[in-house]
Amino acid sequence: MSKRGALVVYDVDGTILYVINDCYSEGIDIEPHNKPKGIPSMEFEYGELDGKELIRIDVSVPDNHKPIFKI
Repeated sequence: MSKRGALVVYDVDGTILYVINDCYSEGIDIEPHNKPKGIPSMEFEYGELDGKELIRIDVSVPDNHKPIFKI
């Protein structure tokens, strides 16, 4: 069994540009994400975004970006 969490790519303001969702496979190895160069991205554990609505990424603190979820 192989699992890979989601990858969120966002701009310098924290606006989400795209999301690559979780991936699960039995019998096939899943490659890690190829993170884009030159734009920020954040990886999540498998299932971490389940049942949550990601609104944006808080980029107010450099090098400590945090996801913001709808409450």
